[in-house]
Amino acid sequence: MRKMIMPILFLATAGVFQPVSQAQNPDKAAAEENAKKQDKIAAEESARKQNRMGSPVKLQIVFAEYEGEKKVKSLPYTISFDAMRSPDMFNQWAKMRTGSRVPVSTGKDQMTYIDVGTSIDSRAVRIDDGRYSVQLNIERSWVESEVAVPQKAYPSDPNPCPSKEPVIRQFKSEFNNTVRDGEIVESTLATDPLTGKVTKVQFTLTAVK
Repeated sequence: MRKMIMPILFLATAGVFQPVSQAQNPDKAAAEENAKKQDKIAAEESARKQNRMGSPVKLQIVFAEYEGEKKVKSLPYTISFDAMRSPDMFNQWAKMRTGSRVPVSTGKDQMTYIDVGTSIDSRAVRIDDGRYSVQLNIERSWVESEVAVPQKAYPSDPNPCPSKEPVIRQFKSEFNNTVRDGEIVESTLATDPLTGKVTKVQFTLTAVK
């Protein structure tokens, strides 16, 4: 009988002390539970923030100019921004402006300045299959040459003095392409009707790790 009584007493004793032991650390258990809740909240907030801010990408745009098959000019530009995760946020443009102001005569002792250079507006949305929908608005202007334009010092002057004025070329394009990370896309090809030179535009989108 003693052999049977001892295990029963042991179990009864364990049953008595187990809840007592747990009851001795209520603050620790509550702290652990609170820490788990805080970690979950932080993870959810991080996911929402990532979804809101998007993924950092780098976009390289290259203007290449050709005379026949010969490349005579290559102008690269790089702009970094966040590719959004939702089309609802597709109204955020990354912008780049670079160039110079060229003086042009408008008459005797009068001068105006024309902005010449490159303007780039870009934005992108990341699609679920890993591709990106990219929108680009680009504008480029440059001084091609100069022409002699007669300028009269006075309305009655029979011998007007010619002045050299810049000939400014322009190129504009707006397009939307779906691309993969690192893919090179040739999106635009245009021929200048006066010079016959061909302008090609290539761009590459790369995800920033």
